[in-house]
Amino acid sequence: MNSLKENENEQKEDMLARLSQTETTEILELIKNRRTCRKYLPFQIPEEIALKIVDAGRLAVSARNLQPCVFYLIQNRNLNIEMGMKIEKIALEQLPTCFDGIDTAGALERIFYGAPTVIHIFVRTDGYFTKFVDAGIAFENMLLAAESFGLSTCPCALTKLFGNEIVREYLCIPSNLDLVMSLSIGHPSPDFKKVSMPRRMDNIIIIKEGEDPRKKGEIKEIDN
Repeated sequence: MNSLKENENEQKEDMLARLSQTETTEILELIKNRRTCRKYLPFQIPEEIALKIVDAGRLAVSARNLQPCVFYLIQNRNLNIEMGMKIEKIALEQLPTCFDGIDTAGALERIFYGAPTVIHIFVRTDGYFTKFVDAGIAFENMLLAAESFGLSTCPCALTKLFGNEIVREYLCIPSNLDLVMSLSIGHPSPDFKKVSMPRRMDNIIIIKEGEDPRKKGEIKEIDN
């Protein structure tokens, strides 16, 4: 029993010590400071960096290690812009308000925003029922990997909602893959400013050792 307690104390001390270590601080700062960018410089990012970012997605955890994700790395800016323009046209026809409230001034198109690199993430149609969760985990890995290289990103679900057929046509996607979403990556424009956006503080519920919510018998509603 004592050895178990000693081990618990050692583990606790180790975790608290990690709070001051550079690696831990850097990861938490990346999560805290990352912001979506819709203004990119036109030049391409190095292929070896783009592959590192994709690799961060490839290495993500997946249910039963089935690895349902397939990544299409597009480092052809002109192709990205052409696809973006077509998808934007369809998006505006089907949902005219889809860009309301978003600063898109000066954008060549409002899907990939002229980004030189775009990653499309697909899942296999016969994948396990958690395949979309797996894709989300891989996606976040790529967001943070890009941020660690000083690059900026913009997640895009509009490709799935309005551009699925266009993406499939342009990239010759096989029928056994489902598009999940896309990620624009590039060097941020000099006039891109990271704006601190408020985060909710009422969406973390803590239940401590010895507590049992059932004993209180009350359900607290969460604000929308």
